[in-house]
Amino acid sequence: AERTTNVLLKSIEEPPPRTVWILCTPSADDVLPTIRSRCVEWKVAGQPETPEMEQARGLCRVLAQGKTLPAAQWLVSLENRRIKREQLQELLQDAWLLTAQALLLQAGKPEDGTLPEEAALLSRSLSSRRLEGLSALLRQYSAECAYNVGAGHVLGALCAQWERLLHATR
Repeated sequence: AERTTNVLLKSIEEPPPRTVWILCTPSADDVLPTIRSRCVEWKVAGQPETPEMEQARGLCRVLAQGKTLPAAQWLVSLENRRIKREQLQELLQDAWLLTAQALLLQAGKPEDGTLPEEAALLSRSLSSRRLEGLSALLRQYSAECAYNVGAGHVLGALCAQWERLLHATR
């Protein structure tokens, strides 16, 4: 089984040109963490919302304010609740997905009610430069959670980079 896993992992890491892998499973927990760390998770409509998605929505509502202090307070509250690195990774991936949907709206996708309200809020509230920067930060720090790092360190770094982004894109 380990050899098969290594072959699959190598194929996912270095796919042939124009190859896209789609792994389908009822739960992301069914996929080995080493493989999941190289994937983008897409949730299918109709699935129950995870606690991490609920938290991602909350984070996006706070970030849409475009202010440092509310975001810092929200991120500290996560650390105080002792969020686990794996939970933080999923939360940040979900928030990144919401920013990607917000970018689609800014690029002209019609608001047809199919996207979460937080995507629309981000799209209306943040400039395209801030939204692109935020999307990159969420993606970066979600990926950082694949390593053996403390959730508090990731949250602190995210907060510092969010502040830097806000000041850089006035």
